[in-house]
Amino acid sequence: MPKKIGSLAQKIIESSFYLLFFLTPLFLTTVNYELFEFNKMLLAYGLATIILSAWIVKIILQKKIIFQKTPLFWPLLLFLGSQIAATIYSIDLHTSIFGYYTRLNGGLLSIITYLILYFAFTSNINQAHPKFIHRCLTALTAAAFLVCSYGILEHFGIDDQYWVQDVKTRVFSTLGQPNWLAAWIDCLIFLPIVGFLNSLAKNSKKISIIYYLLSIILYTCLLFTGSRSGFLALIITYPFFWLITFILLKNRKQLLKPFLITTISFSLLTFFFTPPIKSISLFNLSQLTQFDSPNINLEKPAIYPKISTSEDIRKVVWKGAIALGKKYPILGTGVETFAYSYYWTRPQEHNLLSEWDFLYNKAHNEYLNYFATTGILGLGSYLFLIVFFIFWNIKILKSRLPSIHYTLYSILIHIALFSGWLTILITNFFGFSVVAVNLLFFLIPAIIYTITNHKQPTINNTKFPEKLSTRQTVGLILVFPFILYTLYFILSYWSADYHFNKAEKFQKQSQYSLAYQEYQQAMQKNPQEPLYKNNAATNLAYLSLLATQQEEASSAAQFALQSEELAQKALLENPYHLDFYRQYAQTLYALSPIDSHQYFEKIKTALYAAQKLAPTDPKITYNLGVIEYKLDNQEQATNWLEKTIAMKPDYEIARLWLAKFYQAKEQNQKAQEQLEYLLKYINPDNQEAKEMLNIN
Repeated sequence: MPKKIGSLAQKIIESSFYLLFFLTPLFLTTVNYELFEFNKMLLAYGLATIILSAWIVKIILQKKIIFQKTPLFWPLLLFLGSQIAATIYSIDLHTSIFGYYTRLNGGLLSIITYLILYFAFTSNINQAHPKFIHRCLTALTAAAFLVCSYGILEHFGIDDQYWVQDVKTRVFSTLGQPNWLAAWIDCLIFLPIVGFLNSLAKNSKKISIIYYLLSIILYTCLLFTGSRSGFLALIITYPFFWLITFILLKNRKQLLKPFLITTISFSLLTFFFTPPIKSISLFNLSQLTQFDSPNINLEKPAIYPKISTSEDIRKVVWKGAIALGKKYPILGTGVETFAYSYYWTRPQEHNLLSEWDFLYNKAHNEYLNYFATTGILGLGSYLFLIVFFIFWNIKILKSRLPSIHYTLYSILIHIALFSGWLTILITNFFGFSVVAVNLLFFLIPAIIYTITNHKQPTINNTKFPEKLSTRQTVGLILVFPFILYTLYFILSYWSADYHFNKAEKFQKQSQYSLAYQEYQQAMQKNPQEPLYKNNAATNLAYLSLLATQQEEASSAAQFALQSEELAQKALLENPYHLDFYRQYAQTLYALSPIDSHQYFEKIKTALYAAQKLAPTDPKITYNLGVIEYKLDNQEQATNWLEKTIAMKPDYEIARLWLAKFYQAKEQNQKAQEQLEYLLKYINPDNQEAKEMLNIN
């Protein structure tokens, strides 16, 4: 009996890893507030729970700790320690534990999950399980085939009617964003190349064609993402992969054919399809077939509104992230708190970007994100982990000693996985990690360790007792409540988000009563999430307004009271979330018809608090100007609008209202200057500004 239970536990661990590798990149729903990352992270939590439970069962049965101390043990432990310390001293404990809502990846819970999966893999799988490793890689390549095939179909418009984004120009398939898809493809693209190389060496023509076509599908999809960081990562690691392969393998003539075929094929695809990097696209077919037209220079006014390049955006956000890291150098502001703390050091030049009012919950650079949110300790331990793994791999590859299990094919897989893992370091420099990529960041080292470790004891020789002792029986029984409670918690978390998403849709449709019911369901299933309270407060404000219009004074007063209480609870639970203050102001504004002066004063107080958190945010100072105006404080209103346009010169509505304020104070020259600037540099077609200047 114990042996059967132990074998079943081992099978559960292996099957769960297959599912993890295959399902994570594919998993999404259309009924959640965030379709992609949220679902992928919860899937990883669920499978990690099952894997951990089966691992514990094996430990109970064998009456010993089943744990493989790998070379990465101390680097990983140091990294985990830095994340725990940054969480303890975080400005928002809830966010640091669970991660920023809708993302989740990067929170302490996700880091612990990745480490559990890493050690579960290395402790329960060894070289005696080559079929398991092969099946894991097959699961990854099968997922890559499905994801990339769908991505290619996306390019030709299979689902463009469902997305706001121009998905035909930049595909994202089931990953949710083009750069995320590109980063994930980069991690895996060398696996079919190795399969192609290996099958050619064995004269397996049919299999070699399959692997060749798979590599073509992956590369084509990578081109269709339009991701410069993803393309750059491959450009850098592709020569590295072949260089190491040629150095380590003696039969170099055998390598020449697959090298030429893949390189020429990729080059031709790059020639026929537009590559993401402009300097390369100059040699693209679409560019070569365009005829030059004569340049005609026309004098035009410098109009501010334009789409900022990703480089310009990153420079500004990186500047703010570095300033934040310097301000809190030891442990940062807390794991995954960038969305809140970035506003403290947000550069004023951010206001001149086209995405000036976007919420940035990441630094768009994984390393700077760690620096800003976990300080020198977090970034230092992360870099130490990376450097240690690189040098350890170089050491192993230098030894190049094939064994019974570490065959020449294993060496090729090792090179492919290591090359793919290196691409993460590049794509993370220009972006940030997501669930599917972070899983590979931690599990590729686990796979490499498993196929290269010669000293690992074989699991096949594991001895189980003939009968279970009382302690073992009790231990096994206790595992079930743990797994059931954890899976129930995960399902409740998912269900809460499902109801929250429904509530948000009803709210947008002005179906406030239906939205109220869904908000209540969400808060009941996940009472710890302040976002639910924050948005539900606004819903209650609109219900109060409706009750007032229907002359139901008692209901109106009750809804208004509940609305303020919920909004204040949300702010109490997360006093650093700028959007909560904005939403609170919106909630109070919805209640203002009940008592305008009272609620305007409360809005003013909320906006003053927000302005302290985000001193360079012009939207807050603009709204302060509006509220002061409504409170008949003309001088303060004018001052706030003057501060607003000083921070953001192209703020059209702010300049228009400032001109109106000047006219009301009979400062006509100042009013004229504002209107002329608006028409010359911001919007020449602003009709109201023209009327104020008497321009036909």
